[in-house]
Amino acid sequence: MQDYSTVPALARLAVKMKAFLDWRCCSGDETDSNREQSITDLPWRAGPIRDFMQVIDQLNLLLRFPKNANPTQGRFPNLRYDPLSCDPPQPRTEDHYHSHPVSGLPLNFYDPDWLSSLTEIERAALDPAEAIDLALPDAIFE
Repeated sequence: MQDYSTVPALARLAVKMKAFLDWRCCSGDETDSNREQSITDLPWRAGPIRDFMQVIDQLNLLLRFPKNANPTQGRFPNLRYDPLSCDPPQPRTEDHYHSHPVSGLPLNFYDPDWLSSLTEIERAALDPAEAIDLALPDAIFE
């Protein structure tokens, strides 16, 4: 398995992600009636960011098994499911614990419909930064 920290495009993206993403940008979860954890929704966060973070979560799990060896130390993430992936799809529950938007994120981190619902004063207080490219190197998906 390749050490992706040596891939220039991914290294640049990692620097950006460390600067912009913290726990306030991550969706939470809640236990459903079957005692399974479903992913909650941050209404202000753009869908592509949710998808991007799911890929990062999958990469994190994959990289826990270097060169088909034993897993690295540390706690494994909890298994969670996305209600939208159910058959039939179920609505996501809004995350009430940290649903306040994070200010200063790149513009493409915010949901466009949510952004358009803001007043001029609210949008100015949000102070979004310039959008950034979130393209992952093709090598990651191989």
